[in-house]
Amino acid sequence: MPSKKFKDHSSLRESEVRYKSLFEKFPGMIWRSDTGGAINYVNQSLLKFTGSTSEEVMGRGWLKDVHPDDRDAVEKIQYEHIAKRRPFEMEYRLRHRSGEYRWIIDAGKPYEDIDGNFAGYIGTCFDINRRKMVEERMDHINRLYSVISRVNQAIVKIKERAVLLHEVCKISVEQGKFTMAWVGIHVPEKNSIQVAAQYGKDDGYLESVSFRLSTNTEDYSPAQIAAITGKPYIANVVETDPRMVRHREEALRRGFRSAAAFPIRFTDVITGVFVVYSGEENYFTVQEKQLLEDIAGDISYAVPKIADELKRVETERSLYASEERFRTLVQSMDDIVYVLDRNQRHIGVYGKWLEASGLSEDMFLGKTAGDIFTPESAKVHEDANKRALNGEHVLYTWIAEMPDGNRYMQTSLSPVGNARGEITGIVGVGRDVTELREVQEIQRLQSAALESAANAVVITDIEGTIQTVNKAFTELTGYEKDEVVGKKTKILKSGKHDESFYKNLWETIRSGQVWVGEVVNKRKDGTLYTEEMTITPVRDSLGIITNFIAIKQDVTKQKELQHHLVQAQKMESVGKLASGIAHDFNNILGIIIGYSSLIERNAGDKAKFIQGIQAINKAVQRGANLVQQILTFARKTDVAPDIVRVNTVVTELTKMLEETFPKTITIELALGKHMPALVIDQSQLHQALLNLCVNARDAILASGRPSGAITVKTSVIPGSRLQTRYPDAGPEKYISISVADTGTGMDDVIVEKIFEPFFTTKERGKGTGLGLSVVYGIVQSYQGYIDVDSEPGAGTNFTLYIPVRPVSEELAEQSITDDEEIPGGSETIFIIEDEPLLLDALQNILEEKGYTVITAKDGKTAVDIYSQHQYDIDIILSDVGLPKMNGTEIYRQIKDINRDVLFIMASGYFDPVMKKEMADDGVNAFIRKPYQPDEILLTIRSVLGG
Repeated sequence: MPSKKFKDHSSLRESEVRYKSLFEKFPGMIWRSDTGGAINYVNQSLLKFTGSTSEEVMGRGWLKDVHPDDRDAVEKIQYEHIAKRRPFEMEYRLRHRSGEYRWIIDAGKPYEDIDGNFAGYIGTCFDINRRKMVEERMDHINRLYSVISRVNQAIVKIKERAVLLHEVCKISVEQGKFTMAWVGIHVPEKNSIQVAAQYGKDDGYLESVSFRLSTNTEDYSPAQIAAITGKPYIANVVETDPRMVRHREEALRRGFRSAAAFPIRFTDVITGVFVVYSGEENYFTVQEKQLLEDIAGDISYAVPKIADELKRVETERSLYASEERFRTLVQSMDDIVYVLDRNQRHIGVYGKWLEASGLSEDMFLGKTAGDIFTPESAKVHEDANKRALNGEHVLYTWIAEMPDGNRYMQTSLSPVGNARGEITGIVGVGRDVTELREVQEIQRLQSAALESAANAVVITDIEGTIQTVNKAFTELTGYEKDEVVGKKTKILKSGKHDESFYKNLWETIRSGQVWVGEVVNKRKDGTLYTEEMTITPVRDSLGIITNFIAIKQDVTKQKELQHHLVQAQKMESVGKLASGIAHDFNNILGIIIGYSSLIERNAGDKAKFIQGIQAINKAVQRGANLVQQILTFARKTDVAPDIVRVNTVVTELTKMLEETFPKTITIELALGKHMPALVIDQSQLHQALLNLCVNARDAILASGRPSGAITVKTSVIPGSRLQTRYPDAGPEKYISISVADTGTGMDDVIVEKIFEPFFTTKERGKGTGLGLSVVYGIVQSYQGYIDVDSEPGAGTNFTLYIPVRPVSEELAEQSITDDEEIPGGSETIFIIEDEPLLLDALQNILEEKGYTVITAKDGKTAVDIYSQHQYDIDIILSDVGLPKMNGTEIYRQIKDINRDVLFIMASGYFDPVMKKEMADDGVNAFIRKPYQPDEILLTIRSVLGG
């Protein structure tokens, strides 16, 4: 007998083969290395990207294809991380099969063999070249905006032309990352462009070339063309541009790969040029050309503006000479305005603030701060005045002692000069900012509270545009504040909710109500999370809604824990029922074997033949239902609400329990009449009732009595009856399902704890304590209630109350059945099934209905047949599990041949995630095996459209 280790290794090999098959189909690039970092596997996507063969990358890998500038860093990072067995992630440029280098992101992590030993690294690579190009382009544009901003600041501050032009060139190189920049002035008498300012890597370039405006325009460079035509000229590839012939060699020698020249003009006269060079080819796009034209325009404006500015200053100084005019201007101001001479004496005091504060001009005129204020306050004013007399513009805040209490004042000081540029005094403007400071302090406290809140907070306008978020939001979503402010909240959408969900949300909050609920959203990195969210409208003083505040709490881990608790309890219940399930299956097999034997012995007796066939069909259907019930119950499936008849579920469940429970326990039913349908996940309802019945059985067995009874009762009650016990119950009808037993019963102390996870009264090893907590969670998820009535020695009665919800059109359509004869057709159907008997049965069923049938028994043959006969085939019915190629891969390959193919997938069980992916990919319908003739015929007719 093979050892466990041998089996483990065998399973590992099978798993490796399976995953290698998946890796080859994976659209991303996958690689694997041994413990020393030598490559021992790459998938086809990586080979296709680089154009290399598997033999070329084995061992050494693709380091030779890494960009020379990135190679050392890549090798170093790989060596350091592999030596320490740590995951790594890096971005670098890799040569594409086209010959160009593209940016990729490469992430690797260590993995272990079946014995837990370090076996090497496995990693993935993704092409991020387009993203990097966009980032670089945005960086270029942002740098140019910075250049414009700093050039404008320089224009405001600098009054000398030569200094200003030099600063413009310096800013262009340092902020714009150009290799070199220069400004040339047109000298008409010399008929040439003379360099007025330059900055950057020149290395004698401007001295080695000529910018003379000769009659031979073929010799012109971009600078000369801009000076003559008055239009910008871009040479995006210096090496081939026809206008760089005379200057090309000198430009390339200094690393200039592209150049751009822009005219500088005064009114309509071209007075010079602004020229920049880049070390990259094709550097100048339409956007950058526009921004550089703006800079040239600023220079055109600034040069003559310097002279105009001197005249403006003189004009402004003359205004200060007119005391009466100045008084008229400031006397109407709410602030206090005052003028000090060079000795810091008040020579003028104006403004309504004096009268409002009960003060007069006489208290200030002719006096200094030392004459008016306390020594401490006087020093604050004197220090500020000295700075202003030295030419600074000063802004400071101080406390004024007033009769009605201290007031916060903010004062702005500006130096005043004469026509000779000498500072003769100070103009000060004081403003009472007490109320403003109080508001700012409240805002500061509110901001601090917002930032320190543990829950994520988002504030939006009424259109959903984000205005601010707190730190907890950035930690939850991965988005920084500046990445989301100004954007709509829909950037968090996960695609897990339909439009009706969001429509209800917005209708609620826009009507002024608070919305509370759970939302599945998407982080910046693409991962999904579940959050509990409360959105509250904010109104202004007129009662108009101006904003919304959303408080969010991440409940992803709690939801996962709840899911795991449900799954664990499912498995516990399945384990308890295993023997009964085996018994039931053996009975089904016994029926099939027995009646098969009777049919064989009585082939000529038509009545017994029909009886035998009917009995076998019922047994098979019973077996199929049992298998589906186990799969649905035991496997991790998504919640799938459906129209459920409660009495049917109870009846089917009790039949199974009668086979599995001891014969000393009887199960009695008291089912209500005219029961409405529930919209609920049938497996969840099945699980809840199964948990209650299993607990009832255990309670009876624990009582020590020789026998006992479980009673399951259903009925309908109005919501008004429940409201006396549960005030928040709705007005709709509720279905009541009770499970009562004659077991041991419980006291009040135990009843208080029974719904807590892991609480159990059973012996160690006989219960996890999850059953009732799961029942509680299921009932609550449907806004229902659960009631317990128990007494020691008198048994227990659990009652579930589940609201009856309106049935959606989609579910209502799914519940419709058609008893009329199912029509056939004349179309051609391609069946792919590897079980010969099933294939023969399907072919006979369909041919009896008039269809033409083509068959295949494995995936590869199926694809070959379809490629040859695609125009003859109307629809395909394929099993999922097939030799050589599974149904999913068959569909994808056939869809590459014909994107409009009609395709029905069949399987004994569909994983919900896989089923959704296939439906999204275009599979038209799904059939559950074993095949039911009516279902097959109806589905085919439905997909064919009639």
